[in-house]
Parts: sequence; C-alpha cells; structure tokens
Amino acid sequence: MSYIYGLVDPRTGQIRYIGRSEAPERRLSHHMSTARTGNDATPKADWLRELIAANTSPLVAILYTVYYPGPRRENTRRIEKRFIEWGKKQQWPLLNKECL
Repeated sequence: MSYIYGLVDPRTGQIRYIGRSEAPERRLSHHMSTARTGNDATPKADWLRELIAANTSPLVAILYTVYYPGPRRENTRRIEKRFIEWGKKQQWPLLNKECL
C-alpha cells in the first residue's frame, strides 16, 4: 500500500506540498531533516525552515490510498501527478517543482 499525502501548513491549514510514500510520516521526517541541514535549496525546504523557526512542523494529510497489486510505482506516480494538477487548478499554494 502506498499513499498520496499533502503537507499542510499548521498556521493556515493550506496544503503546500503533495507527495507519495509508503510511509508518509517517515517521509516527513526525511523532508524535515533535509531542510534542517540546509542541503536543500528549494522553496519547499525554505517553507519547512520557516516552520522550524516558528517551532512547528507540517501536518500530514492522507489524500489517497493506492492499493496493490499492480505496477505500483507507475500507478502511484501517475496518481500523485493528477493530485498536483488538481491542486494547481484549485489554486493551492503548492511548492512542488511542477508548480513553480
């Protein structure tokens, strides 16, 4: 099983990033760790550093569950892309590369 997840800004309630993972909470920890080290020079990392400086972190919202069997990686990528496109149409302030 895999998940399409959104990272939600706890200050505004807005989804700022859409991703995919089999373990979204662990993936959030990785995003936060990368942002803390300063090795990531992306708008997403800048946003995460803002949250860290404010002594908070994003919330994880499960947007969709992808059940297996099947060509899971390809299916999950395609579904993630559809959610990003949908979020753009909804004018969410997404920080995914595809939105900048």
